[in-house]
Amino acid sequence: MNIVLKTEKRVLVSMSSEEILGIANAVNEICNGVHTAESEFETRLGDSREFLNGVLATLHAAPHPALRTTERADAWADGSSIQVICISDSGDPVDMGSDEAHAFGQRLQQAIKDAE
Repeated sequence: MNIVLKTEKRVLVSMSSEEILGIANAVNEICNGVHTAESEFETRLGDSREFLNGVLATLHAAPHPALRTTERADAWADGSSIQVICISDSGDPVDMGSDEAHAFGQRLQQAIKDAE
C-alpha cells in the first residue's frame, strides 16, 4: 500500500487487490459478523453501520474496464477549467515516450481550447 497524496480532508491510496480484499473482509466482519449493538456502533467505530456498509460496497465494486491500467495520463475541459490527471498505480510519475508525451500535449492543448 502506498500513500500517493495526503491533504487535510482526503488521502489518495494505491493498494493491491489483496490489500483491498483484506480491508473489505475486515469491514464486512465489523458490519455483519461481530455483534455490536446499534446504540454503541457509531460510538465504538466512529461511523454508522450504514456508512461502513457503503464503504464495503465501494471496496467490492469492480473498476470500470477503462480504469484497468497501471498508468493514466489525460487532460480535458470541464466548463471553463482544465482538468489534468497523470498518475501511476504506485504513485510514481507516469513514464512517457516522446510519442505519448506529444499525444498528451495535444490533449492538453485541446482542453485549453475547449475551455475558452
